[in-house]
Amino acid sequence: MSILYAAKYYGVDSHPMSGMDFAAVKEAFELPEGKEPVILIALGYRDESKTLYGRAKRRGYDEVVMEV
Repeated sequence: MSILYAAKYYGVDSHPMSGMDFAAVKEAFELPEGKEPVILIALGYRDESKTLYGRAKRRGYDEVVMEV
């Protein structure tokens, strides 16, 4: 989170990403044995001429939780 805050302070947009092919990331970055990627952070400047996709619909509490 500190990296995300620091990026914002310097005017750089950031976005944490998870759920990627960790083995491929490890290979691409030539990480040695014993070092494992846990998250990637995209950094860059937003193109103000573009619009972002809206947030996807999420299921409500009652659709996800069953109280017992």
